[in-house]
Amino acid sequence: MEKAKYLAREIQEESTERTETHMDGLKPAINNLLHTYLPDNITIGDSETIAMVINEMVWNPNDFVRVIKSDC
Repeated sequence: MEKAKYLAREIQEESTERTETHMDGLKPAINNLLHTYLPDNITIGDSETIAMVINEMVWNPNDFVRVIKSDC
């Protein structure tokens, strides 16, 4: 979860557009999910950040859920 928070901060702080690798195929599904379930006070910019974090999680799940055995 810390990686997701860090990634969200990184996305929000970038002044240049982030490359949306593999985003095209998932974008409609992610947008539909966010539109359906996010509260009304979330801005479009916020939802774009969340969508990019979700996209990153889908394409690189091990970065978010795997714990290196030496860390245990």
